[in-house]
Amino acid sequence: MDSSNPQTTRCSGIALLYPFLPPALRERGWWTDGMQIPLPAQAAAFIFYACTGRRAKRVEELHFCLHVCGLKAEAIDRIPVLSHADMAAAEHMVQSAIGMAPVLGNITPDGFRESFLSREGMLVHRQDSAALYTAHMTYDLLLDRLPWSPHSIHFPWLEQHIPVFWGQLNTDNYNMEISTNNAAMLQQQAATLSAELSWLSEMIQMRMQNYFEPTSEAVDFHSIPPPDLSGKSDSYAGFCIDNQLSASERLILILAIAPHVRPQLLDTFFTINATTGKPYTEFGGFSNSSHKGFIPTIETAVFLLVGNDLGERLQAMLLLDANHFFYSNHILIDEWQPETEPRGSKSLTLAPAVTGYLLFGALEEEEEDLSSSATKSKKSGKKEKKHSKGKA
Repeated sequence: MDSSNPQTTRCSGIALLYPFLPPALRERGWWTDGMQIPLPAQAAAFIFYACTGRRAKRVEELHFCLHVCGLKAEAIDRIPVLSHADMAAAEHMVQSAIGMAPVLGNITPDGFRESFLSREGMLVHRQDSAALYTAHMTYDLLLDRLPWSPHSIHFPWLEQHIPVFWGQLNTDNYNMEISTNNAAMLQQQAATLSAELSWLSEMIQMRMQNYFEPTSEAVDFHSIPPPDLSGKSDSYAGFCIDNQLSASERLILILAIAPHVRPQLLDTFFTINATTGKPYTEFGGFSNSSHKGFIPTIETAVFLLVGNDLGERLQAMLLLDANHFFYSNHILIDEWQPETEPRGSKSLTLAPAVTGYLLFGALEEEEEDLSSSATKSKKSGKKEKKHSKGKA
């Protein structure tokens, strides 16, 4: 962790839970009275859920919680998975805190989060120590009426206490830090997508060259492997890794993304067939009045994957069957079309929320549902995917 940089967080209210967190972690088997937490990453995800009522979507969201657990931020590159029992335990911990503070009245756990726990904050490092500054909230006048002091985080596994300065967050500095963090995240996202788009471009060139200048040797789709995503933490890479997407599925995904970020990459599909005077039917796709660029269809994806080999086409079409998790979990929109039209004419259209998630990640708290479709696939899509996946 770079101690010279402040860390922004939306769960600075963890300071209110310090009496309740150690026994909760002990009950989960994540801490045993020592000076270290054996599973700090799991504990950090637990803390984040307790404060916000949702799972973390990006590793960056856990940086402050990791510090509270005594772990350096760069020590993990994936978000730990919380079980339903873990989340229930977090709810119980929050409810226990409410029960020990009569001044809070009949406030609900979600109300407690909204009014106290889930708030903007900044952890400022000073040489060998740190201090937490939180945003001001309406009910802060009740803080000094709690049965325990909320002005210091002193968990037994931390070498030093962290003083808490309630309502003293410098909003300008906080917003500047958030902007810096978002810019860095978008740079990571752009680098990953740029490499993926370059791979798509190579695949298009290879397929078109083989189509217009056929040779006796079959095109080996796997001769150009997709970019290595290991070690990347952006939302696009995370989606591909978590869902164990095959090279074929990644090609379909980046093909659907291309019109949004690099539409000119698909212009080659507008090539006119000299015999018919029309675009090549086998390339699929279309354009419309609002978007002059090429909009890929299922036919486009199948052509890229296997060309004109009928047996391989049938295998590839299974990847875009209505039962594939791209459609069953609403990653791609399964638009209605007349039964008389071939399925290949259906456009490869990403669900709007998924588009935002894959391109930008969840930049704001208000966009909590941004990755809902993508997240759903992580829970249930793999099982469906195994039943519908072709060999392409």
